[in-house]
Amino acid sequence: MPDQLREYPREVLLSLWLCVTAAHAVVAGETCRFQYRPPQVGDRGSQNVHLEMNMIVTLEQGGQVVQSSDRGVRKDQQRTLKVAAIEQGRVSEAEITFDVARESSARNGQVDPPRNQPVHGKAYVVSRRDGQPLRITDLRGNEPPPEEKEIVARAAAAIGRANPLAELLDGRTIAVGQRVEVPRRIANELLGFREAIGDVQRFVLTLQNARTREGAPCATFSAHIVARPLDDPGEPLVIQGQMLIEQTTCRVAELAVTCPVQFRENRGPEGGHFTVYGRGALQVTMRSRAGTASR
Repeated sequence: MPDQLREYPREVLLSLWLCVTAAHAVVAGETCRFQYRPPQVGDRGSQNVHLEMNMIVTLEQGGQVVQSSDRGVRKDQQRTLKVAAIEQGRVSEAEITFDVARESSARNGQVDPPRNQPVHGKAYVVSRRDGQPLRITDLRGNEPPPEEKEIVARAAAAIGRANPLAELLDGRTIAVGQRVEVPRRIANELLGFREAIGDVQRFVLTLQNARTREGAPCATFSAHIVARPLDDPGEPLVIQGQMLIEQTTCRVAELAVTCPVQFRENRGPEGGHFTVYGRGALQVTMRSRAGTASR
């Protein structure tokens, strides 16, 4: 299986916090007012993440198709995070638990049984201070194996960093139908999976409607994203999605994106070159549920 099928974006979303939402009709004159709430020690949050990638992978040699197959990858995580320390209004230390972390793969319609990822059922302490690299240990303070650290780092990439949405939305009132151009710097911080989609060239949010989710006022935005893959200077990727953002915190409550993916690789020794190329789609959804610190 090509490496592109083995990796998936740093959910971050990681800060990335995601889920599918349906389109809503535009209501003329409706507005949403956004206010940032800084995190506090004791805050807890849960995140349900789902990723699915499906591709047609073709092997070609001498201008002839030698083999073609359908391949897919599915990954699911349910994780909880508890804020342990705050510095300068940012989460500097937290405990993250992977209640569920499973993945499965498929080829030509045959789906392999789900298997646990190395972090399944485990908890870690993650911290970042003064712009330093993310530090990851288990609950006893020991450094986990590299394969675990890699997964944890993607899920906890937002630790020690400012909320990019707060910079964009805090204190603003936005009307339904209004478009918001997200600066490229903020866009790349917000999405958090530059390795997967490349550099964001344009990111436009359009307010669709106001709604309430679990008692919290939220705003539904459609998202149109254009990204330039890091390893392909050719045709850019066009990503469509929706974001549900809490008006009283500037946090992403739900998000769903669909992105076309493709790759092309030349392989084999001299005189026996062949080309492997794939084309398909990546879907990522995440849904979060926040809990504030007790007073």
